[in-house]
Amino acid sequence: MSRITPQLSRLMFKGYYGGLRWETKGHNTFNIEGDIVHRHHFLLHHPHSTHLAKIMFRNIGTHQRRVISDCLSDIYNFAADNVHLCGRLEPQEFWAHAKNSWEWSAGFRDDAFWAFTYKLFHARALYLDTVPKADYPESHPLVAALDNFYNSFYELYDPDTIAAEASSTNLSSEAIEDVEDEIFLAKQTISKYFEYSQVDSEGDGTDHIVETVAPYDGPDPRERRYRRGTKPPEELTEDNIGFYIDLGPNNPRHGHRDAYQEIEEALKQADEEEARAKRREAEALGLEDDVMMMDVDAKEDCIGDAGIGGLAICA
Repeated sequence: MSRITPQLSRLMFKGYYGGLRWETKGHNTFNIEGDIVHRHHFLLHHPHSTHLAKIMFRNIGTHQRRVISDCLSDIYNFAADNVHLCGRLEPQEFWAHAKNSWEWSAGFRDDAFWAFTYKLFHARALYLDTVPKADYPESHPLVAALDNFYNSFYELYDPDTIAAEASSTNLSSEAIEDVEDEIFLAKQTISKYFEYSQVDSEGDGTDHIVETVAPYDGPDPRERRYRRGTKPPEELTEDNIGFYIDLGPNNPRHGHRDAYQEIEEALKQADEEEARAKRREAEALGLEDDVMMMDVDAKEDCIGDAGIGGLAICA
């Protein structure tokens, strides 16, 4: 196998059957001939592209898109199972634990994999906005895993869902404040994880700008890539089991460990320590209350025991 690293765009599915649109919506200008120039940010060409492609190509051992889709899907499906940690971790840290759970992907730099991830979700949002829902093709593993994570994330952090569940019960004023705090934190979590992944976003500003020219009032020629085709490409549907068998113990989908476990244990210990601190604080307040009550009781015992000159005498 050639060791020349292909471009990242060569390793990712594109077009109608790919389920991902890698060009942002962009904006239009005009050239001197009066034609429309469509300017987009290309989400596969940015400062991290070469590093990402090198890790995928060398550690997975192929440039077959379907195999790469399989391996990446493991990471995003595993992340979906741990979505409850998103509210406790910054996005880059959360996704670092996800990719570190496989030997082949642990070599990604944390910042590079986080950037790749939010660009993936952006590409998925752009695709869903471009292709009519009735025309969605069957998803390949990576796209299915992205949708799995997205759905799991919003099931837990959607503010409307949290508010609806709370409104179905009678809550005390203290419980209502807790729900308001939960909604506030959920909105913060969504903003952090999907800041650059909204359909109208132009990305993080690091992506290469591409241009396509169309006659005056003509549509963007790139739109043709996302029209229903006759049949999916063979690479999208072929069975790759032989590839994994040939690799034997070097199969990149082996070598899995739960990198979230260490952070789960750390968070559990932090929660337990916080609970102990609260108990100690409550006990200290309880002792102070007892002392205050003893002082009040002592003063009440003195009332009515008038001594010489009408002064209260306390034993």
